[in-house]
Amino acid sequence: MSLESSDTENVIRAWKKGIKFLLDLPIATRSIYLPVLINCLPLGMSLEKRFVNMFSVMINSKNNLVQAIASTCLHRHGILSRNANYIMYKYNLVFSDLKLGNIAINKIVNTYVQSVHMETKSICDFIREICLLKRGELSCHLSCQQYIDILWHITTSVN
Repeated sequence: MSLESSDTENVIRAWKKGIKFLLDLPIATRSIYLPVLINCLPLGMSLEKRFVNMFSVMINSKNNLVQAIASTCLHRHGILSRNANYIMYKYNLVFSDLKLGNIAINKIVNTYVQSVHMETKSICDFIREICLLKRGELSCHLSCQQYIDILWHITTSVN
């Protein structure tokens, strides 16, 4: 699957809806909070990271056949080639970065880590606490509806 295809976007959209459902968040919750709430990379970046790892393993394989297949696919404008070019363009990498793997993976992870602001982290901490209160795992004097109202406001408002 191409990393920049509509199929990938559909999978990412379904992932976001699933996270909102599992955490019992309003459907209008801003997507920027989801990876922070579950402590992981956004799915698109996770897929990019997995591709880089797979590509690096294939291109550096001790098996000559695997190396030849990876090299041939790379030069034939197929999915492997499109994904490699997409990642090199998106993260300003060169082929040797992809070949080594860890350089490209670190760049992907660092790009995300640097993009998450302290305010977003604080809001996510508050959202987690509200979710615990809503489920009755913490005690407070607010009603369940008040928790839901606060959660709706926090997760859907644009900063």
